[in-house]
Amino acid sequence: MASEEHYRISGRVIDRRTKGGVARARVEVWDRDTRYHDLLGVEVTDSAGRFSVVFDSSYFGDYAPDRRPDLVFKVFRGERPLRLARGEVRENVPPGEIQVTLEVDAGMAREVGADRVSPEQMMRAATFLRRSDFGALKREAGAKAGAAGRFILDMLKEGGHRVTRTPIRDPAVKTSDLVGQRTDVAASKLAARNVAVREVKPYRPGADVQSVNTLASLPLRLKPGDRVDLYEENGTVRYYSVVREKEAADIEAADVARLDNEVTELRTEVRELDAVRSELSAVKASSAQTTSALTKELEALKAQLATVTELKQQMTALRTSVAEKDREIVALRDEITTLRGGQARVLATEAEEPTTAAESAVAPKATTRKTTTRKTTEEQETKPKTSRSRKPRSK
Repeated sequence: MASEEHYRISGRVIDRRTKGGVARARVEVWDRDTRYHDLLGVEVTDSAGRFSVVFDSSYFGDYAPDRRPDLVFKVFRGERPLRLARGEVRENVPPGEIQVTLEVDAGMAREVGADRVSPEQMMRAATFLRRSDFGALKREAGAKAGAAGRFILDMLKEGGHRVTRTPIRDPAVKTSDLVGQRTDVAASKLAARNVAVREVKPYRPGADVQSVNTLASLPLRLKPGDRVDLYEENGTVRYYSVVREKEAADIEAADVARLDNEVTELRTEVRELDAVRSELSAVKASSAQTTSALTKELEALKAQLATVTELKQQMTALRTSVAEKDREIVALRDEITTLRGGQARVLATEAEEPTTAAESAVAPKATTRKTTTRKTTEEQETKPKTSRSRKPRSK
Protein backbone atom coordinates (compact mmCIF):
# COMPACT_ATOMS: atom_id res chain seq x y z
CA MET A 1 0.00 0.00 0.00
CA ALA A 2 1.38 3.43 -0.97
CA SER A 3 2.03 5.88 1.81
CA GLU A 4 -0.53 8.62 2.26
CA GLU A 5 0.36 12.13 1.10
CA HIS A 6 -0.37 14.99 3.50
CA TYR A 7 -1.75 18.43 2.62
CA ARG A 8 -2.03 21.66 4.60
CA ILE A 9 -4.16 24.47 3.18
CA SER A 10 -3.38 27.72 5.00
CA GLY A 11 -4.82 31.07 4.06
CA ARG A 12 -6.87 34.10 4.89
CA VAL A 13 -10.41 35.24 4.14
CA ILE A 14 -10.56 38.97 3.37
CA ASP A 15 -13.25 41.44 2.39
CA ARG A 16 -12.97 42.35 -1.29
CA ARG A 17 -13.70 46.02 -0.60
CA THR A 18 -11.83 46.73 2.65
CA LYS A 19 -9.13 44.03 2.30
CA GLY A 20 -9.60 43.34 6.01
CA GLY A 21 -9.83 39.88 7.53
CA VAL A 22 -13.27 38.29 7.91
CA ALA A 23 -13.57 36.75 11.39
CA ARG A 24 -15.69 33.75 12.40
CA ALA A 25 -16.29 32.64 8.81
CA ARG A 26 -16.66 28.93 8.08
CA VAL A 27 -14.36 27.75 5.28
CA GLU A 28 -15.08 24.45 3.54
CA VAL A 29 -12.45 22.85 1.30
CA TRP A 30 -13.79 20.42 -1.32
CA ASP A 31 -12.21 18.19 -3.92
CA ARG A 32 -14.06 18.57 -7.23
CA ASP A 33 -14.54 15.23 -8.99
CA THR A 34 -16.33 14.19 -12.12
CA ARG A 35 -19.14 12.46 -10.20
CA TYR A 36 -19.00 13.20 -6.49
CA HIS A 37 -17.28 15.98 -4.60
CA ASP A 38 -15.32 15.12 -1.42
CA LEU A 39 -15.31 17.35 1.66
CA LEU A 40 -11.67 17.65 2.71
CA GLY A 41 -12.05 19.81 5.81
CA VAL A 42 -13.90 22.59 7.60
CA GLU A 43 -12.33 25.39 9.64
CA VAL A 44 -13.52 28.66 11.23
CA THR A 45 -11.38 31.77 10.73
CA ASP A 46 -9.82 33.61 13.65
CA SER A 47 -10.09 37.33 14.41
CA ALA A 48 -7.70 38.14 11.52
CA GLY A 49 -9.48 35.87 9.03
CA ARG A 50 -6.79 33.17 9.07
CA PHE A 51 -7.55 29.45 8.74
CA SER A 52 -5.73 26.17 8.22
CA VAL A 53 -7.11 22.83 6.99
CA VAL A 54 -5.09 19.59 7.16
CA PHE A 55 -5.96 16.37 5.32
CA ASP A 56 -4.30 13.46 3.54
CA SER A 57 -4.85 11.51 0.33
CA SER A 58 -7.34 9.15 1.99
CA TYR A 59 -9.89 11.98 2.12
CA PHE A 60 -10.48 12.10 -1.64
CA GLY A 61 -11.11 9.44 -4.25
CA ASP A 62 -9.21 10.50 -7.36
CA TYR A 63 -8.12 7.73 -9.70
CA ALA A 64 -5.46 7.50 -12.39
CA PRO A 65 -4.44 9.50 -14.29
CA ASP A 66 -5.82 12.29 -12.03
CA ARG A 67 -4.37 11.53 -8.59
CA ARG A 68 -4.28 15.11 -7.27
CA PRO A 69 -7.18 17.01 -5.70
CA ASP A 70 -8.91 19.88 -7.48
CA LEU A 71 -9.61 22.31 -4.63
CA VAL A 72 -12.85 24.29 -4.43
CA PHE A 73 -13.50 26.69 -1.55
CA LYS A 74 -16.82 27.66 0.01
CA VAL A 75 -17.13 30.40 2.64
CA PHE A 76 -20.10 30.83 4.98
CA ARG A 77 -21.03 33.34 7.65
CA GLY A 78 -23.36 31.42 9.89
CA GLU A 79 -25.66 29.61 7.47
CA ARG A 80 -25.29 32.19 4.70
CA PRO A 81 -22.81 31.52 1.88
CA LEU A 82 -20.51 34.43 1.00
CA ARG A 83 -19.75 35.20 -2.61
CA LEU A 84 -16.17 34.62 -3.65
CA ALA A 85 -14.69 37.42 -5.74
CA ARG A 86 -12.89 34.82 -7.83
CA GLY A 87 -14.34 31.38 -8.34
CA GLU A 88 -11.31 29.69 -9.86
CA VAL A 89 -10.47 26.07 -9.09
CA ARG A 90 -6.97 25.03 -8.04
CA GLU A 91 -6.41 21.90 -10.12
CA ASN A 92 -4.00 19.03 -9.40
CA VAL A 93 -2.69 20.49 -6.15
CA PRO A 94 0.57 18.79 -5.06
CA PRO A 95 1.07 17.59 -1.46
CA GLY A 96 2.59 19.92 1.08
CA GLU A 97 1.57 23.35 2.33
CA ILE A 98 -0.53 25.60 0.08
CA GLN A 99 -1.16 29.31 0.74
CA VAL A 100 -4.44 30.82 -0.48
CA THR A 101 -6.26 34.15 -0.14
CA LEU A 102 -10.03 34.13 -0.48
CA GLU A 103 -11.70 37.44 -1.31
CA VAL A 104 -15.40 37.57 -0.46
CA ASP A 105 -18.18 40.11 -0.53
CA ALA A 106 -18.64 40.15 3.21
CA GLY A 107 -21.44 42.71 3.02
CA MET A 108 -23.50 40.61 0.60
CA ALA A 109 -24.68 37.07 1.08
CA ARG A 110 -26.34 34.74 -1.31
CA GLU A 111 -30.06 34.37 -0.95
CA VAL A 112 -30.73 31.21 0.94
CA GLY A 113 -33.85 29.33 -0.12
CA ALA A 114 -36.48 28.07 2.25
CA ASP A 115 -35.53 24.45 1.57
CA ARG A 116 -33.69 22.70 4.36
CA VAL A 117 -32.52 19.13 4.65
CA SER A 118 -35.15 17.42 6.78
CA PRO A 119 -35.92 13.82 7.69
CA GLU A 120 -38.88 13.92 5.28
CA GLN A 121 -36.60 14.94 2.42
CA MET A 122 -34.16 12.21 3.34
CA MET A 123 -36.98 9.67 3.31
CA ARG A 124 -38.21 10.95 -0.05
CA ALA A 125 -34.71 10.71 -1.48
CA ALA A 126 -34.31 7.16 -0.16
CA THR A 127 -37.74 6.25 -1.60
CA PHE A 128 -36.80 7.83 -4.93
CA LEU A 129 -33.56 5.85 -5.10
CA ARG A 130 -35.28 2.62 -4.09
CA ARG A 131 -38.19 2.88 -6.50
CA SER A 132 -36.33 4.31 -9.48
CA ASP A 133 -35.43 1.95 -12.30
CA PHE A 134 -32.16 3.47 -13.47
CA GLY A 135 -31.48 0.44 -15.64
CA ALA A 136 -34.61 1.06 -17.65
CA LEU A 137 -33.73 4.74 -17.93
CA LYS A 138 -30.28 3.84 -19.20
CA ARG A 139 -31.70 1.38 -21.75
CA GLU A 140 -34.24 3.95 -22.92
CA ALA A 141 -31.54 6.62 -23.27
CA GLY A 142 -29.36 4.17 -25.17
CA ALA A 143 -32.22 3.30 -27.49
CA LYS A 144 -32.98 6.97 -28.12
CA ALA A 145 -29.31 7.75 -28.72
CA GLY A 146 -29.07 4.82 -31.12
CA ALA A 147 -32.15 5.90 -33.05
CA ALA A 148 -30.92 9.49 -33.23
CA GLY A 149 -27.48 8.32 -34.30
CA ARG A 150 -28.90 6.16 -37.07
CA PHE A 151 -31.12 9.03 -38.22
CA ILE A 152 -28.19 11.44 -38.36
CA LEU A 153 -26.05 8.87 -40.16
CA ASP A 154 -28.74 8.23 -42.76
CA MET A 155 -29.26 11.97 -43.16
CA LEU A 156 -25.57 12.49 -43.80
CA LYS A 157 -25.47 9.64 -46.24
CA GLU A 158 -28.47 10.96 -48.15
CA GLY A 159 -27.32 14.55 -48.37
CA GLY A 160 -23.57 14.00 -48.33
CA HIS A 161 -23.21 14.66 -52.02
CA ARG A 162 -24.71 18.13 -51.59
CA VAL A 163 -22.55 19.14 -48.62
CA THR A 164 -19.82 21.62 -49.36
CA ARG A 165 -16.74 20.16 -47.77
CA THR A 166 -15.32 23.30 -46.17
CA PRO A 167 -12.48 22.62 -43.71
CA ILE A 168 -13.37 23.24 -40.07
CA ARG A 169 -11.37 26.08 -38.62
CA ASP A 170 -10.83 27.46 -35.16
CA PRO A 171 -13.68 29.92 -34.34
CA ALA A 172 -12.81 33.59 -34.08
CA VAL A 173 -14.37 33.83 -30.62
CA LYS A 174 -13.89 30.82 -28.35
CA THR A 175 -16.08 30.01 -25.41
CA SER A 176 -12.97 29.93 -23.19
CA ASP A 177 -12.31 33.57 -24.20
CA LEU A 178 -15.54 34.56 -22.46
CA VAL A 179 -16.63 32.05 -19.80
CA GLY A 180 -14.45 32.22 -16.71
CA GLN A 181 -12.97 35.61 -17.67
CA ARG A 182 -13.55 38.94 -15.98
CA THR A 183 -16.40 40.88 -17.54
CA ASP A 184 -14.21 43.76 -18.78
CA VAL A 185 -11.68 41.33 -20.31
CA ALA A 186 -14.41 39.39 -22.11
CA ALA A 187 -15.98 42.61 -23.44
CA SER A 188 -12.58 43.76 -24.76
CA LYS A 189 -12.05 40.47 -26.59
CA LEU A 190 -15.50 40.67 -28.16
CA ALA A 191 -14.98 44.28 -29.23
CA ALA A 192 -11.68 43.32 -30.87
CA ARG A 193 -13.61 40.77 -33.00
CA ASN A 194 -16.44 43.20 -33.86
CA VAL A 195 -18.96 41.53 -31.52
CA ALA A 196 -21.02 43.97 -29.47
CA VAL A 197 -22.17 43.45 -25.88
CA ARG A 198 -25.79 44.55 -25.54
CA GLU A 199 -26.22 44.01 -21.80
CA VAL A 200 -24.46 42.51 -18.77
CA LYS A 201 -26.96 40.57 -16.63
CA PRO A 202 -26.64 38.79 -13.29
CA TYR A 203 -26.14 35.06 -13.50
CA ARG A 204 -29.31 33.65 -11.95
CA PRO A 205 -30.38 30.43 -13.66
CA GLY A 206 -33.74 29.08 -12.60
CA ALA A 207 -36.33 26.53 -13.58
CA ASP A 208 -38.42 28.93 -15.65
CA VAL A 209 -39.17 29.91 -19.22
CA GLN A 210 -36.60 32.69 -19.32
CA SER A 211 -33.79 30.30 -18.38
CA VAL A 212 -34.94 27.86 -21.08
CA ASN A 213 -34.87 30.64 -23.67
CA THR A 214 -31.44 31.73 -22.47
CA LEU A 215 -30.18 28.15 -22.76
CA ALA A 216 -31.51 27.91 -26.32
CA SER A 217 -29.75 31.18 -27.22
CA LEU A 218 -26.24 29.81 -26.67
CA PRO A 219 -24.64 30.13 -30.13
CA LEU A 220 -22.45 27.46 -31.65
CA ARG A 221 -20.27 30.16 -33.24
CA LEU A 222 -19.98 33.91 -32.92
CA LYS A 223 -19.30 35.91 -36.01
CA PRO A 224 -18.51 39.59 -36.50
CA GLY A 225 -21.61 41.76 -36.23
CA ASP A 226 -23.35 39.61 -33.63
CA ARG A 227 -24.63 41.04 -30.38
CA VAL A 228 -24.48 39.09 -27.13
CA ASP A 229 -25.64 39.30 -23.54
CA LEU A 230 -23.12 38.41 -20.82
CA TYR A 231 -24.20 36.78 -17.56
CA GLU A 232 -21.76 37.50 -14.73
CA GLU A 233 -21.30 36.35 -11.13
CA ASN A 234 -18.84 38.09 -8.81
CA GLY A 235 -17.40 40.00 -11.77
CA THR A 236 -16.77 36.82 -13.79
CA VAL A 237 -18.63 35.75 -16.94
CA ARG A 238 -20.47 32.48 -16.33
CA TYR A 239 -22.60 32.32 -19.52
CA TYR A 240 -23.43 34.25 -22.68
CA SER A 241 -26.18 34.23 -25.26
CA VAL A 242 -26.65 35.74 -28.70
CA VAL A 243 -29.25 38.46 -29.19
CA ARG A 244 -31.68 37.45 -31.92
CA GLU A 245 -33.58 40.07 -33.86
CA LYS A 246 -36.71 37.98 -33.75
CA GLU A 247 -37.67 35.81 -30.79
CA ALA A 248 -38.21 32.18 -31.56
CA ALA A 249 -41.85 31.62 -32.40
CA ASP A 250 -41.74 27.88 -32.88
CA ILE A 251 -41.92 27.09 -29.17
CA GLU A 252 -45.49 26.55 -28.19
CA ALA A 253 -46.85 27.48 -24.81
CA ALA A 254 -47.73 23.87 -24.00
CA ASP A 255 -44.19 22.73 -24.76
CA VAL A 256 -42.78 25.51 -22.62
CA ALA A 257 -45.06 24.59 -19.73
CA ARG A 258 -44.15 20.94 -20.07
CA LEU A 259 -40.46 21.71 -20.14
CA ASP A 260 -40.91 24.05 -17.20
CA ASN A 261 -42.53 21.26 -15.17
CA GLU A 262 -39.88 18.73 -16.16
CA VAL A 263 -37.07 21.11 -15.24
CA THR A 264 -38.75 21.81 -11.88
CA GLU A 265 -39.06 18.10 -11.15
CA LEU A 266 -35.48 17.45 -12.20
CA ARG A 267 -34.24 20.31 -10.05
CA THR A 268 -36.16 18.92 -7.06
CA GLU A 269 -34.64 15.49 -7.59
CA VAL A 270 -31.17 16.99 -7.95
CA ARG A 271 -31.61 18.92 -4.69
CA GLU A 272 -32.65 15.75 -2.90
CA LEU A 273 -29.69 13.86 -4.32
CA ASP A 274 -27.38 16.70 -3.30
CA ALA A 275 -28.82 16.50 0.21
CA VAL A 276 -28.08 12.77 0.35
CA ARG A 277 -24.59 13.36 -1.01
CA SER A 278 -23.96 16.12 1.54
CA GLU A 279 -25.10 13.79 4.30
CA LEU A 280 -22.71 11.12 3.07
CA SER A 281 -19.89 13.68 2.95
CA ALA A 282 -20.70 14.74 6.51
CA VAL A 283 -20.63 11.10 7.63
CA LYS A 284 -17.29 10.68 5.90
CA ALA A 285 -15.90 13.79 7.57
CA SER A 286 -17.19 12.61 10.95
CA SER A 287 -15.58 9.22 10.39
CA ALA A 288 -12.30 10.91 9.51
CA GLN A 289 -12.47 13.01 12.69
CA THR A 290 -13.22 9.91 14.76
CA THR A 291 -10.29 8.11 13.17
CA SER A 292 -8.04 11.08 13.93
CA ALA A 293 -9.21 11.16 17.56
CA LEU A 294 -8.66 7.41 17.95
CA THR A 295 -5.20 7.78 16.42
CA LYS A 296 -4.31 10.50 18.92
CA GLU A 297 -5.65 8.39 21.79
CA LEU A 298 -3.61 5.42 20.57
CA GLU A 299 -0.48 7.59 20.45
CA ALA A 300 -1.18 8.74 24.02
CA LEU A 301 -1.60 5.12 25.16
CA LYS A 302 1.67 4.20 23.45
CA ALA A 303 3.40 7.05 25.30
CA GLN A 304 1.94 5.83 28.61
CA LEU A 305 3.05 2.28 27.81
CA ALA A 306 6.57 3.54 27.11
CA THR A 307 6.53 5.37 30.46
CA VAL A 308 5.36 2.22 32.29
CA THR A 309 8.08 0.17 30.56
CA GLU A 310 10.70 2.72 31.63
CA LEU A 311 9.41 2.63 35.22
CA LYS A 312 9.59 -1.19 35.20
CA GLN A 313 13.18 -1.02 34.03
CA GLN A 314 13.99 1.49 36.77
CA MET A 315 12.27 -0.78 39.34
CA THR A 316 14.28 -3.78 38.15
CA ALA A 317 17.51 -1.79 38.43
CA LEU A 318 16.48 -0.61 41.90
CA ARG A 319 15.77 -4.18 43.03
CA THR A 320 19.15 -5.29 41.74
CA SER A 321 20.81 -2.44 43.64
CA VAL A 322 18.89 -3.33 46.84
CA ALA A 323 19.95 -7.01 46.51
CA GLU A 324 23.59 -5.93 46.20
CA LYS A 325 23.20 -3.73 49.27
CA ASP A 326 21.66 -6.65 51.18
CA ARG A 327 24.65 -8.84 50.30
CA GLU A 328 27.02 -6.11 51.45
CA ILE A 329 25.10 -5.80 54.75
CA VAL A 330 25.31 -9.60 55.32
CA ALA A 331 29.04 -9.51 54.65
CA LEU A 332 29.46 -6.61 57.09
CA ARG A 333 27.46 -8.47 59.74
CA ASP A 334 29.65 -11.57 59.32
CA GLU A 335 32.74 -9.40 59.63
CA ILE A 336 31.35 -7.73 62.78
CA THR A 337 30.55 -11.17 64.28
CA THR A 338 34.08 -12.32 63.54
CA LEU A 339 35.52 -9.18 65.11
CA ARG A 340 33.35 -9.60 68.19
CA GLY A 341 34.50 -13.23 68.59
CA GLY A 342 38.11 -12.16 68.36
CA GLN A 343 37.54 -9.38 70.87
CA ALA A 344 35.91 -11.85 73.31
CA ARG A 345 38.89 -14.19 73.08
CA VAL A 346 41.28 -11.32 73.67
CA LEU A 347 39.31 -10.22 76.74
CA ALA A 348 39.21 -13.77 78.09
CA THR A 349 42.97 -14.09 77.69
CA GLU A 350 43.57 -10.80 79.45
CA ALA A 351 41.30 -11.90 82.36
CA GLU A 352 43.21 -15.20 82.91
CA GLU A 353 46.67 -13.55 83.17
CA PRO A 354 45.97 -11.48 86.44
CA THR A 355 44.57 -14.63 88.24
CA THR A 356 47.76 -16.61 87.63
CA ALA A 357 49.89 -13.77 88.99
CA ALA A 358 47.77 -13.51 92.14
CA GLU A 359 48.05 -17.22 92.83
CA SER A 360 51.83 -17.00 92.48
CA ALA A 361 51.96 -14.24 95.11
CA VAL A 362 49.74 -16.08 97.67
CA ALA A 363 51.61 -19.43 97.55
CA PRO A 364 54.84 -18.35 99.54
CA LYS A 365 52.71 -16.89 102.35
CA ALA A 366 50.84 -20.16 102.86
CA THR A 367 54.13 -22.09 103.07
CA THR A 368 55.44 -19.73 105.77
CA ARG A 369 52.26 -20.18 107.84
CA LYS A 370 52.52 -23.91 107.66
CA THR A 371 56.15 -23.81 108.82
CA THR A 372 55.32 -21.54 111.77
CA THR A 373 52.41 -23.72 112.82
CA ARG A 374 54.59 -26.79 112.75
CA LYS A 375 57.22 -25.15 114.95
CA THR A 376 54.65 -24.05 117.54
CA THR A 377 53.29 -27.55 117.81
CA GLU A 378 56.73 -29.02 118.42
CA GLU A 379 57.51 -26.46 121.13
CA GLN A 380 54.28 -27.23 122.91
CA GLU A 381 55.09 -30.91 122.93
CA THR A 382 58.52 -30.33 124.48
CA LYS A 383 57.28 -28.22 127.41
CA PRO A 384 56.85 -30.05 130.79
CA LYS A 385 53.38 -30.78 131.95
CA THR A 386 53.65 -28.79 135.24
CA SER A 387 50.18 -27.43 135.21
CA ARG A 388 48.73 -30.83 135.88
CA SER A 389 50.71 -31.36 139.20
CA ARG A 390 49.86 -27.98 140.65
CA LYS A 391 47.98 -28.26 143.89
CA PRO A 392 44.92 -26.23 144.64
CA ARG A 393 45.19 -23.27 146.98
CA SER A 394 43.91 -23.60 150.49
CA LYS A 395 41.11 -21.47 151.51
